[in-house]
Amino acid sequence: MKYVILILTGLLLFPQWAISENKACDGATTQMFGVYLKCATRYALRKAIQAAGVNKNDISQYEFQDRYKRTRKLVDKTRYLDVFFTNDGLVSQVKYNFYTLGRKGMKDVFDMVSYKYGKPTSTKKASEVNSGKDYIWKLKDGIIILLSEYSDGINLTYTNPKAYKVMEREKLAFEKKVKKERYESQRNNF
Repeated sequence: MKYVILILTGLLLFPQWAISENKACDGATTQMFGVYLKCATRYALRKAIQAAGVNKNDISQYEFQDRYKRTRKLVDKTRYLDVFFTNDGLVSQVKYNFYTLGRKGMKDVFDMVSYKYGKPTSTKKASEVNSGKDYIWKLKDGIIILLSEYSDGINLTYTNPKAYKVMEREKLAFEKKVKKERYESQRNNF
């Protein structure tokens, strides 16, 4: 009986995402590293990325972001992969950064994404910061893919809009908290 109580307690305390890390959530279709992005967690995606060949020493961890370096093992010609997440560990955005490859490089990445997801849903004139067009794929499960070219490279970004909004609110609250703590710690010094 004691073991049953311990197991049940462990299930209640154990994070739900760790139990169901690779199962599809409602309507999820977009996968990366075999993990559904709509309900992906930091833990599940990290585990899958490491299984794909990124060494754990090549991971930099930040408050709302993990950066994976030496990602050419994953996708050719990439510099790094950023994974952004909420406080609860829900993945909100995944962004590959490719080396500056010129028009041919942009076409190569465009062709790679189009091969997997079909033609873009829309295109728009890029902002002044980047050159050329932005290509946008709006997928059935709500994931949005944005392909953009900048002067220093190409970004391929996958966004879960709902989780991204949550993360942005949490980042603002975190920044306010840090600012307040900084002011409080220096209050008597001026």
